Amino acid sequence: TAVRPVEDIPAATEQLERLTTDLAQFEFSNIGGMLKRVVLIPDKITLHKEVELFRTEMLPSEYPFAISSEPGSLMNLAKYPFKLETIERGRIVYSCTRNGLKITKEYTLSRDDYLVSLTLTFENMTDKPIVIDSYRIGSGAIFPPYPLDMRPEYKYFLSGQKLKKIKPPKNGKKFKELTADFGVDNWGGVMNRYIAIVMKQG
Repeated sequence: TAVRPVEDIPAATEQLERLTTDLAQFEFSNIGGMLKRVVLIPDKITLHKEVELFRTEMLPSEYPFAISSEPGSLMNLAKYPFKLETIERGRIVYSCTRNGLKITKEYTLSRDDYLVSLTLTFENMTDKPIVIDSYRIGSGAIFPPYPLDMRPEYKYFLSGQKLKKIKPPKNGKKFKELTADFGVDNWGGVMNRYIAIVMKQG
């Protein structure tokens, strides 16, 4: 009989770890083992001052590389505390074990571009099969590059499909959460007038 999980999210204090490349600063959180903050470093050619991609708090499941699913699912991990296993120049590793399943998230940064690679590993620590339910990986959200930019334009896209515009929220409303299925060698993402976040499964 396969093991079915229950919702068990331990309380934990958030701890942030920073990795810096020549182009950007990246902050990772032990809560969800996710990418929590990205600040682009000025290059004096394209960017004349720092640009923070996530100026506004998002839902835990919306942050880049956050793993989420339905409540009670083994893969509902956006709020689940991870253990910091390794941190070194250009590399950080988090892991957690939940109901006998060990989940490891290994991030690798490139020094000469904005690429963040994630290697996601599942290891069954029991002698019984474990059901891994379907799950979502957050792509992040795009905000105007500067707080006073009154010309927002947002789009999301999948490979092989046309760009689809997202209407900016009004009257304090939040952005609508969008989901999409894409497989190996496909890509998708979100963009504003100047910057895009692109995710590709390889």
